[in-house]
Amino acid sequence: VAAVSGAVLLVASTTLVAVVLTRLLGGDRGDSWSGALAAVVVALPVWAIHVRMRVGELRRARMAGAAAWVTRLYRYGATFTGALVLAFGAAGLIGTVLSLLVGRPDFGPGDTWWRNAVAGDAAAILAGSVAWLVHWRDASGTIRDAEAIGEDDRQTRLRAVYFGAVLVVMAGLVAFAVASAAADLGRWVLGSVS
Repeated sequence: VAAVSGAVLLVASTTLVAVVLTRLLGGDRGDSWSGALAAVVVALPVWAIHVRMRVGELRRARMAGAAAWVTRLYRYGATFTGALVLAFGAAGLIGTVLSLLVGRPDFGPGDTWWRNAVAGDAAAILAGSVAWLVHWRDASGTIRDAEAIGEDDRQTRLRAVYFGAVLVVMAGLVAFAVASAAADLGRWVLGSVS
């Protein structure tokens, strides 16, 4: 329940922030702020109640077996998802700013194409940052309280997989962004030389 309501909350809050930022920047986005706000209003309390219950249970009783690994899977999965949304938003924002500075004719007519892109990327950065920070603090608190609550998360394979996945995905994202930027720069240089 926490994972599903958290996913709905992440998508809806990203959409809501993107719509607000797009309107502040003077762009036009097809998304409705009312639908996104309704999803946030419903998903936030559901997510908060279930996470609070899980944290309370974790502090009252030692968890073992499926109860322990499912809890860890949610914690590190949600932390990874927040980091991924943040990273893709940052990469998109950097790409958009570079495209705006260099100029790309394939974005279509007008000079306002960047407003929707910047708003969407900034919304992803904000929502991803909040999701990552909330879940990372939860993971850090669990590690800090390991003596009181049972098995130490620092020794689990899931934590190692989380850090390995973060490193692999972030390195891949950086490599893709560098290759994309180099290709755009090459097209720009070749286009300006002709």
